[in-house]
Amino acid sequence: MGRNLITTLIFIFGAPLAHSADIEWSGKYRFEGVFIKNYTLDKSAGVEDSYILNHLILEPKIIATDGINIKSRFDIFNNGLNNSQHGQVFGDYTQPTSSTSPGQGPAVLSKSESSETIAVTELYVNFIHEFGALVVGRVPFQFGLGMLYNSGNGNFDHALSTKDMVGYKLVLGNITIMPGYGKVREGNLLNEDDINDYLVMAEYTNPETDLSMGFLFDQRVAPYDSSGQGNDFPTNYFSNSNTTFGNAIVNSGYSAYNMNFYVKKKWDNFNVGVELGFLNGNSGMKVSEPATGNLDSVLLSGFGGALELGYRTGNIKLNVRTGMASGDDPDTATMEGYAFSPNYHVAMLLFAYPMGNIDVLRSGVWGTHPANYANGNQAISNLGGLDTETISNAIYFSPNLTWSLGEHFDLLGTFCYANLVKPSVSTTSPPAGLAGYGSTSLGFESDFGFSYHPTDKITWETTLGLLFPGSAWAGDGAYATNLAYGATTKAAIGF
Repeated sequence: MGRNLITTLIFIFGAPLAHSADIEWSGKYRFEGVFIKNYTLDKSAGVEDSYILNHLILEPKIIATDGINIKSRFDIFNNGLNNSQHGQVFGDYTQPTSSTSPGQGPAVLSKSESSETIAVTELYVNFIHEFGALVVGRVPFQFGLGMLYNSGNGNFDHALSTKDMVGYKLVLGNITIMPGYGKVREGNLLNEDDINDYLVMAEYTNPETDLSMGFLFDQRVAPYDSSGQGNDFPTNYFSNSNTTFGNAIVNSGYSAYNMNFYVKKKWDNFNVGVELGFLNGNSGMKVSEPATGNLDSVLLSGFGGALELGYRTGNIKLNVRTGMASGDDPDTATMEGYAFSPNYHVAMLLFAYPMGNIDVLRSGVWGTHPANYANGNQAISNLGGLDTETISNAIYFSPNLTWSLGEHFDLLGTFCYANLVKPSVSTTSPPAGLAGYGSTSLGFESDFGFSYHPTDKITWETTLGLLFPGSAWAGDGAYATNLAYGATTKAAIGF
């Protein structure tokens, strides 16, 4: 009876939809295996980080009528990290603590796994006409090389850049201009505690010459309110990382902007791309000077740049990635730090997985989860070993060589050398500022891999990585800097 009822409902409601709209499906399935030895860089600790990930992405597009498309993205099987698309960790990341649900009792007696989640990460509509397009909803946001805003379209990207926004893309030949308004957080409907984005993006694209360039200005404004919901800048960042200043407070609104530029050009055997980013504004936070009692405003003044070069000859392709993200000087009231998107990888281990015993990259303020700093929620702490690190407070040079062994096989090799921009900060209490932390060497990494792609839709990659850490990871000499190594094997199936 129930089955007949469901069939009838599908027929009644599904049949009209089939005649009035078309639905196109795309997406990808992927699984990944990760093993890392000595990710704390201390061989005597014998710590291993090993797990398997499982994830499915579905991206339906409803063609409602001519010029109106409704798009969405479903992430199936997820984990406890916000805005994370790693997927489900095999065996989950915590075991049930009670036996109230069948099949979810003590782990050693279980006969089935817990159910997993479906996350809707995108939903928006495009109204397309001859002069441009209006976009409304939660939109994937990509700009330039993906250095800062990265929509996560790669086979193994684990982060998303999205915006709840209304934007209009005006098309003028090869030039597009899109002003937009974004709502980062609505907050309480009765209070003025909203966080808003005001942006304009202009791009020039010429397919005939393979030249593209663009400009983005993205202003974020959050008013100050007594509940602290409007401006939630993390005050503990300053309170726990300097000696020149005392406690930090938020007593005004947040107002800062990202301004980015990029240029990309391709020739027959050569390509080049560059992106520059600037972060400036007022955090709305103030820190006290114990010596004078004055309160100093904490201003934002960060910079990042990425350069990509590629050259192909025969069956060999050389890619070089180099760049830097500014680091914060903890002994000034200005926050000079900058961070890339976690999707922007230049090596297997370095700037990907949280390494070492201290946050030498000072990336925690940007929302990443270094292994030894993931605290509070136990589920988050248990997931501290995922590849949630990012390029911050560092300068890097990373050439990559791809040697094709035929139509379906590639050998891969990567070398990455990196230094800190600013020395790391002591974790002692009270913090020791820059004293005794003169080293900036992050060391170097060598990666070797193999790629198999039987079709354009299927990719399987296996990589071995060796990280030879520099003295920056030692801090004040309290921590080891032993060799870390690991391997990943991962496959993606697109459709």
